[in-house]
Amino acid sequence: MNKRMNKKLVLAGILVTALATNASAQQVSVETTVSQFVVAQGQQMVTELTQQLSHSISQEIREFKAESALLLSGEAIKATADKKQNSQEHKNYLQE
Repeated sequence: MNKRMNKKLVLAGILVTALATNASAQQVSVETTVSQFVVAQGQQMVTELTQQLSHSISQEIREFKAESALLLSGEAIKATADKKQNSQEHKNYLQE
């Protein structure tokens, strides 16, 4: 009976060791899977943020160009008006 008990204890020990090893391997697998998921999500987020930033920069450049063109047009119109006024004043001066 003592031999039988020893065999059972040895088998139980082997079984517990095998289960613990399997559980440990599964834990590592879960940790690896979670890490891979987090890395993939981070990469996806960086990609999306890069696209959004690129779009935002392009939009700002277009708006800046449009505002600059309007500003320059306004300056050109004002300069033309000033030249016409100066020319008219000069003509008026010469006629006096």
